[in-house]
Amino acid sequence: QITGGEPVCYSNLEELLRFIHEKNMYSFLATSGLNHSFENYSKLKQCGLDIICISINDIDESINKLSRDLYIDAISAVKEAVLADLSCAANVVVSDDNIQNLDTLLYYLKINGVFRVDLLRPVPSFNGQYSPQISCSTISMIKKYAEKYQDFLRVENCFKEYWINSENNFLCK
Repeated sequence: QITGGEPVCYSNLEELLRFIHEKNMYSFLATSGLNHSFENYSKLKQCGLDIICISINDIDESINKLSRDLYIDAISAVKEAVLADLSCAANVVVSDDNIQNLDTLLYYLKINGVFRVDLLRPVPSFNGQYSPQISCSTISMIKKYAEKYQDFLRVENCFKEYWINSENNFLCK
């Protein structure tokens, strides 16, 4: 996995991908969509990139901005990656702030060629300005979407623990 910071800014990314490919290893790159273009993504594919994963948290730009920058870049990156014939996945950090639009976002990503979405738990921001919450109703909605999109959606294990515990009234009363 090539993650952390913004890996597309790494000056030797193409060389790294070629090395990974030559060693018959699997490459997965997570990005916010920065520097997206058909040309850039075509080069990454030619260098051997297996999967590009775009990070986006909401279909509504104002809600997405609560937790992540580069909304327009992320939306465009999905389309450019698919056009470049890259296998495109997406990461979505779920919280009470964006659960209401999750179904719309998942549908949008699916019809635009994303083959998989990973739902992730929120973590506090490094500066403490944004600390998203997850309520019992959000956990219930995540469970509903996990069933609805079972062929498309992967849910971080901690959510499964929440809904198992919520059924037993350990966390949600």
